[in-house]
This record gives sequence, C-alpha cells and structure tokens, in this order.
Amino acid sequence: MLSFDLRPQPGFSLQSRALLKGARQTIRKAIVTPRPSTATIQCCEFDHAAQFSHYLQHFYPEMVAHTTIQYSIKCLKLLLFLLCRRWTGRRLMNGRIVVAVIITSGIILPALIRWLIKGPSQTRATISYVGSHEDIGGTLYPTYLFPQENIVPWRSNSEENVYAIERDGDRYYGEDGYVLFATRFSFPDANAGPAPNAAIEELPRHGHLSSSRDYPTIASLPSFVNHWDVLCTRMAGGWSYALVDDPRSQHGERRNTFDGKNYPVKNSTNATSVVPYLKIGILDGPDMKGDAPELGVKCDRWSFTVGSGVPKRFRVGVMTDGLDNVDVSPGQVFLKHVGGVERGSKILAPNRFVDMSFFDVAGASPGDTFVIVAAPGPKQVGAGVSGVSFDVLEE
Repeated sequence: MLSFDLRPQPGFSLQSRALLKGARQTIRKAIVTPRPSTATIQCCEFDHAAQFSHYLQHFYPEMVAHTTIQYSIKCLKLLLFLLCRRWTGRRLMNGRIVVAVIITSGIILPALIRWLIKGPSQTRATISYVGSHEDIGGTLYPTYLFPQENIVPWRSNSEENVYAIERDGDRYYGEDGYVLFATRFSFPDANAGPAPNAAIEELPRHGHLSSSRDYPTIASLPSFVNHWDVLCTRMAGGWSYALVDDPRSQHGERRNTFDGKNYPVKNSTNATSVVPYLKIGILDGPDMKGDAPELGVKCDRWSFTVGSGVPKRFRVGVMTDGLDNVDVSPGQVFLKHVGGVERGSKILAPNRFVDMSFFDVAGASPGDTFVIVAAPGPKQVGAGVSGVSFDVLEE
C-alpha cells in the first residue's frame, strides 16, 4: 500500500493548491479498490507487479520498468521524487509524503530500503545511434529448396559488415552475444514444416527459453547480461521470411557444411553443401502496456538487464525486415534506458531484405535495464523485430 499526504501545506501558492487538487482527482481515478475520500488518500494496494505497472503507467509512463525489481525499487523512488516536484511545484521539504510499503509478490525489501536511502538513480548511461546496415548480403530472395542460397551473411566475415568490431581478422555481428526469435529450421525444404503461426502463444519469458518447440528462440548472451524479457504479446514464425546464418555454427569465415545431421553427407552422389542457416521469425503485436503498432505508436519488444562485469562500452544491434510483407516491418527502432535516455535509428525503408540498426551504450551500471522499441512506418501495421546482437567495444 502506498499513501500520499496531499493536503496543502503552509505557504503553498494558489497554483500549487490547484495542482494538488488535480493530483487528488487523478489518484482517485487510478484507485484499484475505491475508498472513501480522506485527508490522506490511500492510493493503491498492489496484489502483484502487474497492478504496480498499471499504476506507474497511469501517472508517469516513462518511469515504467519491465521487471519486478524495477517496478518495486527504481520506479518507486523516482516516482515519489517526480510526483512531489510535479504536483506541488516544490521540493520534497515543502510537502509531507508518508510512504508505507507492504511487500507482496516478488518485491525485495532490502533492495527497496537501499534505493529509498540512496535517492534517485545516479546512473549516467548514455546511448548513441551508430548507423544501420541495410540489405545485408544484397537484394536477392532466398532459395528455400536445397541447395539453399542467398543466406544473409550477418555472421560471416565481410568488409561490408561496417558496424562489426574487427578482432583477429574476424568481422561479423554478435561476436559477444545474440538472440534470434521464433526461428525455424527444416531441410531439404527450408519452407517446410508446421503451418505458419502468426500468434505463437508459448512466448519465452523472464530469461527462460521456454519458447515454441517448432519456432524456438535461440540465444547466447554475453556474461554481463543477467536477465532478459519479452515485452510483446505475439511471436510469429514459419512464414516465408529470410534465411540467415545460423549463429550457433556460422561465425567467422563463411563455410559450407556436410554435417550428416541437419545437412547432407558428402558422397559420390552429393557434392553440394550449404551454409548453416535458420529462417527468422519476429516479436510483434501489442506490448505489455497495450501500445499496438496498428495504432501507429512505438511498442516495446524486448528488454535486457546488465549485471556485474558490464563493459564501459558495448554495441547493440537490432535485426528487422527480411519478411514476406513490408507492412509488418518497423519504420524505426529505438534503444531505451529505463529511467534514462532513448535514442532512435534513422527512418528505415522496409523492402523485404534484412537490416540491422546499431546503438552504442556507454557508462552502464549493474542493474540498468535497456529496452528494444519499434515503431511502424506511415504505411506499416506491424513492427516486428527478429533478433539482437551484442559486441563489446574497446575501452
């Protein structure tokens, strides 16, 4: 339970009194369980994190985080600080705020106390947009039947991978980590398999790869990422999307394979091999706040939280486009630091060939959470994101 004493204090101006009156009215609208009006307004009783999310979203949506700890700690402290300054026009000393927090589902009391004592976040993480590599590998559609061709070389050494970090002669994306959503592999027909699914219900949640068996999400994240979460309500896979390098077996020099397991064995009747591949899928649909791409607004897609050992600088790549319909590809992508800055890519021009947009993060601290956000273009009704890459930058 949270309670705020919003009675006018001595010395408040008429404007401040009006703001307080508006604040009281706003809080009453947000009450989960209506209560009689009292001098001290009982704001909400949160049975679980979802109610806390709804409450924060109502008052100060940009302060909404996407993990339980951030709901209960960082957002609470920043919310109290901002509510007082915004509604009273005064500093904290000019308005008495009484806070009583009953810890319910998943809220960690010691961490909460540390944050309340420490004060507003001192994090100074910065984000800069680096650029977008459009039409990776060219503008040829994939060949789905064996031998597969025109596989997007995002994990293959190439001077064209201009935003990759070159190390020991290697120049490919995601050297330090990656995640691909709703992938599909089949051979010898890469387009074969179960019927395409536009609403996979088995979404991976809270850092667990419990995604669909037919459309698995694969990930190999850097050690400094200690949590991630899907923030949308739909995952789509199995459609005639692009074929891309399978990051589990293709990284560095481009190679063809005869592994005898997923691909054919080389013998007297078969002298053809293929580059290891996967068919991409997307995260799409409305996000957890209810924002939907068909409404023409930005939508959250995926978040990650950094922990100990986070480097001073690292690069995040966001994979988009390469779908069977440009209407479901975003017109712009963003990287947002929860409680901090947000940076957007240039305006993208979906054309069914894979793009990756890159952002550099500097000065992140353990506990910082970053969100991949996508916005539809003026003619798009979707904002699908296929994957994310990580590359550590030299200090």
